[in-house]
Amino acid sequence: SIATFTVFHKAPVWIQVKEQLILFSLLKPGVDVYRTTMKDKLMARKRREEERTRRITGEKKNEEEHITEQLVDERFQLTTGRAIEMCAEAIPGTVIQMSAFLGSSDFTALVSLLSSAGSAAFMSAVISYEWDTDPEGRINSQFYGYIPRGMGRKVLIFALQFTQCFSCLFVRAAALGLLSLRGGREGGYAALAFLGAELGVYFAVKIWRNDYVYWLDFEGWKKHAATAIERLIVKLLTDWVSTHQFRIPYEVGGAAYSFSILTTLAFGAWAALGYEKLGEGDLEEADVRLAMGTCCLCLVGSYGAFLLVIERSHVRSFFDTRTGSQYLCQEWAYYKENKLMKNMFVILNGYRESYWVPHIGEEVKEWLNNDALPKLLLGGRDVPWFDSHV
Repeated sequence: SIATFTVFHKAPVWIQVKEQLILFSLLKPGVDVYRTTMKDKLMARKRREEERTRRITGEKKNEEEHITEQLVDERFQLTTGRAIEMCAEAIPGTVIQMSAFLGSSDFTALVSLLSSAGSAAFMSAVISYEWDTDPEGRINSQFYGYIPRGMGRKVLIFALQFTQCFSCLFVRAAALGLLSLRGGREGGYAALAFLGAELGVYFAVKIWRNDYVYWLDFEGWKKHAATAIERLIVKLLTDWVSTHQFRIPYEVGGAAYSFSILTTLAFGAWAALGYEKLGEGDLEEADVRLAMGTCCLCLVGSYGAFLLVIERSHVRSFFDTRTGSQYLCQEWAYYKENKLMKNMFVILNGYRESYWVPHIGEEVKEWLNNDALPKLLLGGRDVPWFDSHV
């Protein structure tokens, strides 16, 4: 958490000291939730007041609204904190509880296991749900908005998300626990080989497609630190708790997200089929394979049902093969087509130049010279976010 905060935060020294004190006091998660909630409430109140003013004065709605000057907003910081907590505590805790349960089959161990896995799965589902239902995010309807309107369907989709995340974590934790029962170094080496190969292939594909460097606009050591931290954390969460939000091309991408479910199924099947009962107190082989098969069916069934229930236009995002830069350029073109100037400046100012300059640099220059700057500088428009982004 300390390393992530140091890398991601651009602020005066006194603000960094204050934030570090909040971090060391263990209040950071609660503070992030409070800030995100208050921001949402203030924005909703501001929209209501502006709508009331427009009704009185007859003015047209101005899409160019305020924008934060932070490098990353409150929701991103909250998500980062939750991700670190899952990687450092919830997922390892589930693996430890699974090993304890497989070794003893005690009811108390089962309760602890279900509690750990349920907490991680719930947090993963909440991350995806909050990002998709965020009003600012839904401006980009190409990616956000897969959760339809209507409370009934929202509850159903969240339940399917939770079931998928829970099943994914349960399958992987059980597979790792079964491999540890082999005894000696054989099981540990087998698990390390599988998980290491999974990570190695992911990073190799990212580097091969020139999509490894993270999108945040850092230079020097911060660029490499942010890339290493974020890529590793996001990949681990995608593999272990199947967080739907990370299918965005800036992170793992839709195709890699769906492929990770296949590797989870393969990992679970391999561990269950290779399990052998060695002693009187060990689990029966048939019981192990039945339980693993049930968990795998829950994973496949919940993911399949999820794809059937969400908005049809968003299904393809779960199999998307675009890189982060390709997606960013298409997102900018979408904002340009819909005349969302604020969002266009967010992309130009907040994302790494190597993501967009080689692809749409000339188009951006033409747009700035012939459209954006004449409107903003010569048209006398009062746009509060303009100075900080130009």
